[in-house]
Amino acid sequence: MKEYTVFSSMAVLTVFILDGILGTGLRKSRAFWIFVLIMGLAELGVNGFLTSRPVFLYGRPFISGLKIFTIPIEDFIYGFAFVMLVIVLWEFFRKGSKSENERF
Repeated sequence: MKEYTVFSSMAVLTVFILDGILGTGLRKSRAFWIFVLIMGLAELGVNGFLTSRPVFLYGRPFISGLKIFTIPIEDFIYGFAFVMLVIVLWEFFRKGSKSENERF
């Protein structure tokens, strides 16, 4: 089984569902997708350096084998899920604290 592929894909699906449940609407935000593009470009530089050295080695049985340059696609998927989770939670709690402040 390709564990890294499965778990990173599950992480993205989970965060998309959480975005819908919490109503943060990130998937609909143009600014968020521009941020994702910028983050992906930064990841090309940093992760590309680390995987080309090779500082990080990936076991073939655990990844799909799809790569962008030397970076497994799963790194992009996992990074996207992680950053989106943080922003979804930030937006959810920011909106919650905003409504509490408006009550007083």
